[in-house]
Amino acid sequence: MFLRLIAAAMGGPLGAPSTVSISNNTSTANKGNTAGVIFSSTGTFYRYLHGVPIEVSKWLAPQVDMGDYEIRATLQSGDTPTGTFDTWEALDTTRSWELTSSTPEEVLASTILIEIRWNGNDVVQDSATYTFTASGPAA
Repeated sequence: MFLRLIAAAMGGPLGAPSTVSISNNTSTANKGNTAGVIFSSTGTFYRYLHGVPIEVSKWLAPQVDMGDYEIRATLQSGDTPTGTFDTWEALDTTRSWELTSSTPEEVLASTILIEIRWNGNDVVQDSATYTFTASGPAA
């Protein structure tokens, strides 16, 4: 902390205090279940597998000061999942993007880009593409 204060006083660039690490992934759901991703305020990333959130990894190491990071989702193609798009949001609150089909035999699909930045310098620390596929219940 002391070194960051000195760097700030000298006008030097400040690097993010923790490491953000996310990677491309997919989420599938059938029978009307939910596909999607969750970035928790505890620094953990989940993806849905047939409606069940499964922990994939930690998006932040060490898992401290998650509120100093922001996340933005951009719809790249397909159907629009629930969740906020094209807006930076603080990760002191869990954020999720979900796609669910409740229509029999319907298949929804989307691809979103997730970016995470440190609000100390607004530089994107990492980004990844997520593909969701959700099919509705049988007729």
